Amino acid sequence: MPKQSTNAGAYLVVTAQFNALVTERLAAGAREALLRAGIAPEDIDEENVAGAWELPPVVAAAVRSGRYRAVVACGAVIRGETPHFEHVSRAAMDGLAQVQLDSSVPVGLAVLTTDTLEQAWARSERGEANKGREAALGALDLNLRRQMQDELLGLQRRVRRCFVHVTHDQEEAMALASVIIVMNKGRIEDAGLPQRVYARPASRFVAAFMGESTEIPARRLDDDRVSTPVGDLPVSCGHGAAQEMSLVIRPENIRADASGPVALGAAKIVDAVFQGAHYRVVAVSDANGQEFILRLPPREAPAIGALLALSCEADDLVAI
Repeated sequence: MPKQSTNAGAYLVVTAQFNALVTERLAAGAREALLRAGIAPEDIDEENVAGAWELPPVVAAAVRSGRYRAVVACGAVIRGETPHFEHVSRAAMDGLAQVQLDSSVPVGLAVLTTDTLEQAWARSERGEANKGREAALGALDLNLRRQMQDELLGLQRRVRRCFVHVTHDQEEAMALASVIIVMNKGRIEDAGLPQRVYARPASRFVAAFMGESTEIPARRLDDDRVSTPVGDLPVSCGHGAAQEMSLVIRPENIRADASGPVALGAAKIVDAVFQGAHYRVVAVSDANGQEFILRLPPREAPAIGALLALSCEADDLVAI
């Protein structure tokens, strides 16, 4: 079984076992880079998967867990005599790219796609040529980017000029921008003040891109009310809204008690991860299976299995 840290500041190295002679060298390079950067050995987790094809779903689950500051994916796809190489390499690369687009957790890409074993061997040698080392260092650069954010903001204020900053990092966009434009496949999906785009996204894509949220399936009853698995809720849909929709609510807007004016029902805690400023909690309703993601204060660890009476403000439910 892979070692797994309980620290929410941990790092994960995921290694494909196909072409293990190469991938184990990549993983060793990643581990060495993390250790040299001052990461404690007990804060480096490791997980193995069968091949590069299996990397994206495992990495996606890791970044969703909230346990890791960064994940490094190590794999090697070497060309053979059939089109299998193209299919596997494309699926692995596209899948990992989508994981990074959907998350603010850095994903270090150490997946080699080479024509020969010799090429893969050269790119996994110990030292600066090792792509596992390079990917781990790239994932660590997030902290440097945050320092750069402060420098850029200071520069903007001093020169008083308009900047166009292109990024896939939601946190970076909200920290730097006075106006955010979210694009999806070359099309503008949403545009506005960072606070509005985050709190009241224009679409499901924007809601997921800008951060975690709970999504509740809903059916329009009238202009001001919808039917959901947790009961009928007061939501302003507007005239002409679709019959079928979703409601999204950000984790910080869900109350873990019945103090809010809108009741969301009872849900049992199934996971809780300490993230410094708060606990990231996942709770599930026994009555209807609805999952909720919320944040609880860090002063006391939530008990797995505890039952919460959830509630919120009506304005925090957004119909999309």
